[in-house]
Amino acid sequence: MYNWYAVNDSRGLAPAGSHIPSYEELLTLAANLGGEKVAGGKMKEEGTAHWDEPNKKANNTSGFTGLPGGYRVSSSINNEKYGFFRYLESDGSWFSSSKASTNTAWRFSMVNDKSYMSFDNNFTLQCGLSVRCIKD
Repeated sequence: MYNWYAVNDSRGLAPAGSHIPSYEELLTLAANLGGEKVAGGKMKEEGTAHWDEPNKKANNTSGFTGLPGGYRVSSSINNEKYGFFRYLESDGSWFSSSKASTNTAWRFSMVNDKSYMSFDNNFTLQCGLSVRCIKD
């Protein structure tokens, strides 16, 4: 898991010849997979070896093999301490390279009980999310 500062570090988190996708690139990906409502199922690993049941409509036809990893929260929620992990087997969340505001960045996610790929900017730059690179 990486915070957004690592994602956007000038030293480059992605290996040579690849980069962290932008929000716009991810929207294009979802559109090419038939839209946000079905893209998650096409990107998730099949079965429940890593995902909690039901892992709805997961078929990995895209070859992405999305795995759950949850996320690391950077603030206190419900009296839990800073830096705790949530939804490790039911949520896959990946940062994009696109900042959404001074304190947030765009991410995409998939969950075990839905087939969609969703986008939001609800996570601060300090949160820990997974990262996936794409070829330049």
